[in-house]
Amino acid sequence: MKKVTRYDSTRFKVFEKEELLLVSSLLSNDKRHFGLYVATKLLFKYNIRPLELTRLQIADLNLKDETLVIPPSKTKNGNEARFKLDNETIGILNQLITDYPQEWFIFGGRNKPAELQVCSDYFGQNWRFFKNKHQLPRHLKLYALKHTSNYYDIESGSSYEEIRQRNRHANLQVTTLYIKERLFKNEIKPSRSNLF
Repeated sequence: MKKVTRYDSTRFKVFEKEELLLVSSLLSNDKRHFGLYVATKLLFKYNIRPLELTRLQIADLNLKDETLVIPPSKTKNGNEARFKLDNETIGILNQLITDYPQEWFIFGGRNKPAELQVCSDYFGQNWRFFKNKHQLPRHLKLYALKHTSNYYDIESGSSYEEIRQRNRHANLQVTTLYIKERLFKNEIKPSRSNLF
């Protein structure tokens, strides 16, 4: 049975920088969870939802053109999603999919590509196993990596519109909902305007 997180107060909790660096380091050094490492990179960098990740096939990747295209039938909102991949992402995806057939799913059991699609909670289960193995705090939620990247991008100067587009949200209200918990903790700075 799938866990209902709608009323879970930690589902929007953003990772602190130290937590993010620790998780990234542990994942990148854990060969058994290499597929989870690649999936979390796609979740964090491109805001690709875990359910969409379970649907990705090797044929959706064009490493030569450095793109990943998720067809409408595989996205949450039914719209095609096209991603321009950076060199790091291309490198780790290439490591994961080399020597597997194009029709196979990128993420399968045992953190390797597979002929059959994994269940919708595959990444949640994998994440919980990884957290237990490394004794990570319970409040570190997999999906919160998406909110975390949004928060730190805004903190670094990205516009809300850029964040909205990457998340493929219909409007800015949805984007703000996901990061509001953390925004209330920000130090309020004075206006940059010197007109008055």
